[in-house]
Amino acid sequence: MILDCTTDRYDDLYAPWLVGAERLLQLAEFDPKTDWLLDLCSGTGIVTRTALDMGADPERVVLVDANPRCPDKRVVQIRSRVERLVSSPVDKVYDVVVCRQAMGYLDPGSTIRWVYRVLRPGGRFVFNTFGHPSPVGAKTYQFNGHRYAEAHLAHGDQVWHIQARLGIGGGVDVSRFTFHRPNWLYMLLTTEGFDVTVHGENNSYRWLCHKR
Repeated sequence: MILDCTTDRYDDLYAPWLVGAERLLQLAEFDPKTDWLLDLCSGTGIVTRTALDMGADPERVVLVDANPRCPDKRVVQIRSRVERLVSSPVDKVYDVVVCRQAMGYLDPGSTIRWVYRVLRPGGRFVFNTFGHPSPVGAKTYQFNGHRYAEAHLAHGDQVWHIQARLGIGGGVDVSRFTFHRPNWLYMLLTTEGFDVTVHGENNSYRWLCHKR
């Protein structure tokens, strides 16, 4: 799974996906001086590092991943899968929860209910989702001087994804995620107590959810 990349080459393999953290924090109206931030399914901690670059207090930032890779050891790093957290007692509340690309790898119902529990009233939950892919797709491209190959196979709402960095020292990762239909996600979020605004761009969606 992407949350525990078998090649341990997350920075290389998913470099094209690691941009845009600042835009999500801006969408959430994150205040680095006062807000508590939870970086959910953090990967290498790009959201955390961006928040720290914005001036956030490391003591107000917590990240969660099955295999945290954030190099900044000042922040609390919880090694856990989200599935284990949702049944745990809530010991802290947050102003902002960010989950960048991982919603397709999670059970959205239990995740959304848990995020609602750990947010203070008026808190913000932001995340990305992809548009529905074609049944079969493949492409190559360049990013930061490296060449990448990417392919997917979609059957219904299940998508198998292959990502590889080409050349010497490259790696390959295979993962499977679920495409969550936007109308269904919107209904689930509003039913669970969020006011939702969806921003569409380049066959992807950015979700801004305010806890009522």
